[in-house]
Amino acid sequence: MIEGLFPGVGKTTSVLSYEGHNILFVPPFNKLAQQIRVKGHDSATLNMLLGFYGEGQECTQFKAYNIDKYDVICFDEILINPPAILKKIDEFMNKHPEKKYFATGDVGQLQPINWNPNNIKDKREYLKACINEMFPNKFVLKVNKRLKTDKQRKQLEQLQKDVFDPKKNIMATLKSFGFKVITNMADVKTQHNVCYFNFRT
Repeated sequence: MIEGLFPGVGKTTSVLSYEGHNILFVPPFNKLAQQIRVKGHDSATLNMLLGFYGEGQECTQFKAYNIDKYDVICFDEILINPPAILKKIDEFMNKHPEKKYFATGDVGQLQPINWNPNNIKDKREYLKACINEMFPNKFVLKVNKRLKTDKQRKQLEQLQKDVFDPKKNIMATLKSFGFKVITNMADVKTQHNVCYFNFRT
């Protein structure tokens, strides 16, 4: 398990550095799979690999994804998955013990969408326990490679702390870090934005 304290620390790049192996990347979303393919690497969505759709329903007419040529499979951004999907991943790994497995994830990842158990007090700890069962060996990457100066890295570190601090007002935090806030969609002139609702993105 390769975790990152921040985005851009090189989780996926570290797997790509595992030279001499045929690696299949398995991200949760098609857009991520396309981005990986554009960079010249093989990828298949988790749905395609495991043969399910929606919230985990089995495909009735499913032809198994051919993994014969791969000796390494990397489940990219695995922390986005709820326990039911993690169970499917675990079953897949146990079914193919001859393969080597990696997983990547962001420790600040939001909890999986539509997962609202009523019998678990700390959902984050529960998900961490599931991942630790599946991937007992883990390392954490801490230095953002996209930012060029220590000052920028410290600013990112402080931004992350402030964003996840429930005592701080999120809008005040974003404004203090120089985010331009837009409330009218007619004012949107940029391609890269942070939105409150997923449908608006």
